[in-house]
Amino acid sequence: MNTTSLLIYYCIGIAVTIVTAIAACTVTLKRTFRIPQWMLLGIVGIVPLLLLIGQILKYESLHMYVDVSHWLQLLHTIATTGKPHAESVELMVPGGLNYLSIHFVPLIAFFAIPFAFFPSPYTLFICNVLAMSSAVIPLYLLARQYVPHRTFAFGVVAALFWYPTLQYITLYEFETLRLSIPILLWMLYFCEQRRLSWYWTFVVLALLVREEVSLTMFMFGCYLFWQERNRTIGLATALLSAAYFVLVTSLLMPELRGAAYTPIAAGWFSQFGTTPTEILRGILTHPTLFARTIFSPIKIANIAMLFVPLLFIPLFAPMILMSILANTGVGLLSGASEHSSYMLYYLSPSIPFIFYALIKAWPKCTVWLSQQYTSFPLLQWEYAALHTMLAGVIMAGVFFGPSPLAIQFWSNQLRPAPFRTQNFHWSTYVVTDHHRKADEFVHRIPDDAIVSAEQFLAPKLFQKKGTMVFPQLVSPDGKHQAEYVFIDKTNPMKTGVATIPDSWDGLRKRPQFYYDWVEQHPEQWERVHADDGYFLYHRKRVATTNKPDLRP
Repeated sequence: MNTTSLLIYYCIGIAVTIVTAIAACTVTLKRTFRIPQWMLLGIVGIVPLLLLIGQILKYESLHMYVDVSHWLQLLHTIATTGKPHAESVELMVPGGLNYLSIHFVPLIAFFAIPFAFFPSPYTLFICNVLAMSSAVIPLYLLARQYVPHRTFAFGVVAALFWYPTLQYITLYEFETLRLSIPILLWMLYFCEQRRLSWYWTFVVLALLVREEVSLTMFMFGCYLFWQERNRTIGLATALLSAAYFVLVTSLLMPELRGAAYTPIAAGWFSQFGTTPTEILRGILTHPTLFARTIFSPIKIANIAMLFVPLLFIPLFAPMILMSILANTGVGLLSGASEHSSYMLYYLSPSIPFIFYALIKAWPKCTVWLSQQYTSFPLLQWEYAALHTMLAGVIMAGVFFGPSPLAIQFWSNQLRPAPFRTQNFHWSTYVVTDHHRKADEFVHRIPDDAIVSAEQFLAPKLFQKKGTMVFPQLVSPDGKHQAEYVFIDKTNPMKTGVATIPDSWDGLRKRPQFYYDWVEQHPEQWERVHADDGYFLYHRKRVATTNKPDLRP
């Protein structure tokens, strides 16, 4: 869809979501309908199964990409050597062999334990869904803190599971930011309970998720200090988080990098500068650029989409939302709109606080409604509000979500965002004999080989020594060369790599041009096997350049 069509689609979707929610409220008040708990449990229970099946089918149908291959290789290396090394990352970012120098994610070691016993992508997918599903426990307990009815608590859990952003995050390959959702919910619960030993345990776990989670934790500490008047815990949380961020990003990560250190996120803010000091100076000296960057209509719309499924109810508890300012602020400040997208994982640390605000706002809304419209008792308004929220989140999922209820699942012409690597049409999940044949080629490649493969083939190669993204044939520092090249000429979902100029779109627009780098140089490459559009080549001798001489 073009920009105009996309705008119309969103306007219609939001309008239908609001109208459906109002209709649900009206029906509840007039007919005194109350959704049974068994129905809520069914609504909740089916989601993890759908998400797990979706991840497995996307992997088998070659609709996952290089990111997940890095995580699989990292888990494989931790499980076999005990070291957090990812050779494939080193081949893209020289000096990045130790993955903790790319993103400080020590919590990933817990995933390596089951992976050591069952070294399969399925293990990662199962652990992913179990971890995300575990968020229901602290969320349920938090909800019971504010509204005693179990039905309300089950309803909030159902809202989380059908929340489009949570479904997108869970279906997206893998990364560790998503783990902040259950961990931060546990932290919030123990904070409410004043159980400080458990609170600090989950504060530490949250910090270990990824380095930037500490920014969200800092803002939460400020919230506790200022709004909740919890001076000691708030100040300690803020100071610990700030100190952790500085220690990790300024000392630990540079020390672990095997080459000159540049923060992986520095490129996000390249319009302002390349170092933290330059970025800050750029923001202060270019206020117009700053305003144009953060007030981008697409970015603001994406932030708004975090609240649309919940009918903006969390905004009635605005102070708790100060906790999300750092996370959303980084996304708004980035030069790429993806970092503020409600369809990706970057805003994961914000979701627990949005639902926390929802829970805290709930009694305010229902009490106010019962006082304004006294013909209905408070309990009836509570059920009406619950049905309104559920209708809103499910209808939002129809227009904007990735589940089988979504329009985009059934129509390939209606997609809420034009991401080339994110497609949730039913055809994405169809596994064919062609997809299965890729495993035959993978088995022909020695485990100690470096392979240059197209992005959608990379997840199959996590047990190899290293993987480059085709058409990259040599590492940026020239120290490593691909020994094998694995391509699929029939798959149209082609994406190059930033290390090869113009290949990001070029591989899709003119793939044969890049295939010729190998196929037109038989003195360097020999064909090992070809079948059904797949081609596997082996290097005969060492090349001296990233791009072979194509002149006749």
